[in-house]
Amino acid sequence: MAKTTLQRLLAKAEAAALVQDMCRLQKVPVCVCDHDGTLLFGNPAAVESGHSAPLIEGGRVIATIKGENGHGTVTALLQYLVNGEAERMALGRETLDKYREVCLLCDFGAKIGSCLDTKEVVRIVTEEIRRIMAADVIALLLCNDAGDITEVFADHGNRAEHLTMPLTPAELSKNFLVTPVPEIVNDLAADYRFTGTQGVLSSAMSTPLTMREKTVGYVCVGSRQKTEYLARDLKLLTTLSEQAAMAFEKSLLYNRLKESFYAMVRTLAETIEKRDPYTGDHTRRVVDYSLAIAWRLELPADQHTRLEMAAALHDIGKLGVRDEVLLKNGPLNSEELAHMKMHPTFGEEILMHIKPLKDVIPGVKSHHERCDGSGYPHGLKGDKIDITARIIAVADSFDAMTSDRPYRKALSRESAFSELLKHSGTQFDAAVVEAFLSAPVQERLGIERHGRMKCS
Repeated sequence: MAKTTLQRLLAKAEAAALVQDMCRLQKVPVCVCDHDGTLLFGNPAAVESGHSAPLIEGGRVIATIKGENGHGTVTALLQYLVNGEAERMALGRETLDKYREVCLLCDFGAKIGSCLDTKEVVRIVTEEIRRIMAADVIALLLCNDAGDITEVFADHGNRAEHLTMPLTPAELSKNFLVTPVPEIVNDLAADYRFTGTQGVLSSAMSTPLTMREKTVGYVCVGSRQKTEYLARDLKLLTTLSEQAAMAFEKSLLYNRLKESFYAMVRTLAETIEKRDPYTGDHTRRVVDYSLAIAWRLELPADQHTRLEMAAALHDIGKLGVRDEVLLKNGPLNSEELAHMKMHPTFGEEILMHIKPLKDVIPGVKSHHERCDGSGYPHGLKGDKIDITARIIAVADSFDAMTSDRPYRKALSRESAFSELLKHSGTQFDAAVVEAFLSAPVQERLGIERHGRMKCS
């Protein structure tokens, strides 16, 4: 059983000695018993008769002092010591709570500070809130520039929802507490604003997400059972929301920058195709085939992005090829062929000046290398060829074989598949060929392109 404030006080030698000295000075013996009669101090036998006085802590009686006439001074001293001890304990608890809160916020800031993905920010925020306070529903609602809620990320504990459609005011008030200022409503049913909505929550808190004095969303916490959320809970939620708002702003800027970057890649890809009109939608198909292979090979997500951009830009070096060679209506002679084979090198030279595309260069400069070392421009072999280049080589060759050219007709898909198998392990990476041929037809032939960067 935890000790009372008075027990902890009298267990200290200095405090017990001080009370004993006061008793001797006043020549008044006393005894102190707690609320259930347990002796805490003094000798009951020395107090034959006398009066009793209570010791109070936090508005309740925690002990009784019994002594002869004149024991009031001793009682006052003990009450003073109890009050001081209680204040010190409260201050200690408050200091510890503050320390824990600072540690929590520092930890949260470290987690969220480097996060650039909106959904990852949502995940970190909801996990942190669920860890520190009672909640059945934690929701982050994001607004557009007009202030309308357009996205809702709701965590129900056992399931998560991402709603992108606009919600009506009735739907909002039924499921979430959304207020323009930080607010606690511990009894939603009794609040006139929510009467008749038959909401799923009984108690809730809400605070706006604010960026540069503009509300860009809300953080809502709710409980299905009536809960007494406190002011300190709302203060902590508001502080977390302030950090979350900064992370959302950073992710928003990053996404805009990324979209601008992808727009530049798409523009470059379209520029290539405009120079070589015979290729049609060649770039888009090579991207599709390459990603189908990547999914089949189970490449990491970051490799998918690198591959997608490399496939989109694999022929960018053709910008450096002379028109009379690139647009020649017939087979190339040896000098023209040598010049055409420079396009991977030209591509590397173009991209090396664009720092964010440095990871794309290996796929661009090596997509005409062959696994047996007979390719160009450097005669690399096997695993010395970057995986993105090995994938693009298969995708590029398949599309070239199945596309019409001024000097030949396209092969059938079956004939092109046979050619890939024939040269698997020599010209092409055998694992890549197997992945392409075993990919679902709709992916292999580029019919489905969900969630991919559009290059056309």
